[in-house]
Amino acid sequence: MLGIVPEAAYTSDYGDKPVGSGPWKFADYIQGQQLILERNDNYHGEKAKFAKATLLLMEPDAALAAAKSGQVDLACVYPALSKQNVAGFTLTSLPTFGYRTISLPCQQPGAWDVEGQAVGNAVTSDPALRKAMATAVNRQQIIDECLLGYGEVAFDFFDAFEWGIKTETAALTDGDVEGGKRILDEAGWVPGSDGIRSKGDLKASFTVFYPPNDSGRQAIAESFRAQMQALGIDVQLEGIDFTSMQDRNRQQGVVLGGGRLTPYHEYTCLSETKAKAKGWLNIPCYSNPTVEAHLEEALAATTQEEAYAAWHKALWDGTTGGSILGENPYLVIGYIRHNYFVRQGLDIGTQHAHPHDHFLHVIHNLNTWDIKA
Repeated sequence: MLGIVPEAAYTSDYGDKPVGSGPWKFADYIQGQQLILERNDNYHGEKAKFAKATLLLMEPDAALAAAKSGQVDLACVYPALSKQNVAGFTLTSLPTFGYRTISLPCQQPGAWDVEGQAVGNAVTSDPALRKAMATAVNRQQIIDECLLGYGEVAFDFFDAFEWGIKTETAALTDGDVEGGKRILDEAGWVPGSDGIRSKGDLKASFTVFYPPNDSGRQAIAESFRAQMQALGIDVQLEGIDFTSMQDRNRQQGVVLGGGRLTPYHEYTCLSETKAKAKGWLNIPCYSNPTVEAHLEEALAATTQEEAYAAWHKALWDGTTGGSILGENPYLVIGYIRHNYFVRQGLDIGTQHAHPHDHFLHVIHNLNTWDIKA
């Protein structure tokens, strides 16, 4: 996020040649390869210990290889790569409020279209089926097996925050398969001879997309599919890049990542206004007039306390809401951790919980990094 800059300094190529007053100066950028920063010796605050910092844009497996060959001082890696021993490096695992979730389309097919893109799914639009899956999924098992324990169970995006519903979700049982089956039975989803449930002529089958270059999300998708078999729900998987996925992300489930410090993120996830434009905001196309009113109340609040109360009610007001206690547009798994191999002797300073930023937040305090004696 950029602050306000002088009009004279802002041109059409500002994104490629930004200027600012921070501890670093933008030196050079080669798209898709690297970004070079130089120390700003005129910075008013704590000046960086290093004259230059080079950020290499790599997939985690390439970053790990670069660490093993001594080419980098810090490498970001997914959980599947985190158990390796890298000579001269120590693994640092940092908490985040970056979540992993599976979006579940809430509209019937044909309910509306988004800039020519069809929306809706006949199976996941059934709130009972979404509730059953959210009840039965074993989050801890997914974190243990897919993320190798690098994560924390969460029932809602905003469990980590003051306006969240963690108090209300504390009584929920993780991995309640029998409870999920009861919900499906009561909603008329009947097991067939093949073990897959159906409701009339409609089979309980849908697809979940995941990005194939993210081993963690792929593993989550595969584990989710296996767990849903016990409920009699057939989950098909498809690995597809985000660009291609964007044309179909309102018709099927998606293993999503997200997490922002601001409660406005709740608005972008749940407001119908965000569901009617292409992109990644409210891709389940969740729509609830009561929740919409709570969201608008939060935006119009004149005090932080009033705003937090309204954000809370949009998640759950005792009757309805855009969370696991309400209509389950997102099946939340938990918060991931960000793992880095750090060269021994490099001090990366005091870190706080990271947002969803694809590992970049680790350099928020780059001007305080140092070499230990």
